[in-house]
Parts: sequence; structure tokens; C-alpha cells
Amino acid sequence: MAGYMLAALLRGSPTAAAENAREVGDLIVHDPIGNVAGILRGEDRADPILDCQRAMFGWPADMSFARAVGWLIDRYVDGSIANFIDDAKGIMVEVDRYWVMAKLFVHPAAHLVDGYKSAWQTALGVSDVPAPLPMEIMFHSPLRYEMKVNYKVNPDLNRAAHQTYSRLRDEASKFDRLGTESVTQRTLIAIAEVFK
Repeated sequence: MAGYMLAALLRGSPTAAAENAREVGDLIVHDPIGNVAGILRGEDRADPILDCQRAMFGWPADMSFARAVGWLIDRYVDGSIANFIDDAKGIMVEVDRYWVMAKLFVHPAAHLVDGYKSAWQTALGVSDVPAPLPMEIMFHSPLRYEMKVNYKVNPDLNRAAHQTYSRLRDEASKFDRLGTESVTQRTLIAIAEVFK
């Protein structure tokens, strides 16, 4: 409930809050673009990173933006946030009004950093990488995922998904200003206090 409330406030006109909550709240976590060369080979170099992020938080593969934000607020409410997040460095939640996209920027807790670095090493195929902090977890329309999967594989399905996505984006931006809206850890804590 808290996640959907926040999604409604982050995007577009307040008079369209319910529609905004559905459109943005239902975005799913995945890499919307990926690596084009990898796509042509049937690979996705971002998969190990995404899998690691979901595993760290115990999220299902189809985790939605609203559920993810609600999950963060729940962790503040029950006091377990320190098991997942470096609380001192904060969290930021961002919604892009125009591209139907949302992001979470989080710093993983110290004991999770090694696992996250390992995922980056696997994705990049190198032996050592600096800790890529904060984690950027991206949420996008499921149609963007269809476009990625069907790229150069089924042009007709890809074209249909792109047309539907474009229509969704245009409709969603009718009442929106261009740009992004963000909330910080302080906002999440304040909402958690209300739900307590």
C-alpha cells in the first residue's frame, strides 16, 4: 500500500493518482536495454547482476516497483533495514515521468558487497572490479523486456511491443511534466513511521 501511494505521488498530476500508481507501480525489475551484441548472441550480460540484486533482497524475478518500495518501507517498520542496506549512505527512489521508468539507488550492507562485486566480475568477465556502489536497480514496462527478448529474433513481435510501449508512454505523459521526481531515505523513513 505504501509503495503504491508513493508511486502515485511521484508521477504526474495528483488528479491522476490512481492511474499513475498502476502505471508506475507495476513496472518490473530488469535491464531494459542490455548489451546489443549479447542480445544478438542470445546472452544478457546484466543477468548475473540482476540475479544477485534480487537474491540479496529475496525478491522474486517479477518484482514490481511498488512492491519493492513497499518492501523497503516494511524493512524500516520492522527494523531489519540494516541487514540489507548501508543505512548511513542512504537510499534514493527516482521515477522518470517521460520514459515510464523507475530506479532505486541503494548501498548494500557491508556483508553483501562481496557478493555484489562477484556478480559484476561474472558479468564483465574480469577478475577484479571496484565495488560499483550504489546499486542501481531499474524498473521498466514489461513491454520493454519483450522488445529486448524479441530484438532481431521476431521483428513482428518486437515492432508490436514497441508500438504498444510508445502508446503507453504517450498516454502516460499527457498530464506529466518532463523530467524526473525523486524521494530520499528521509521520505521512506517518514512513511514508515506513519505505517508503524
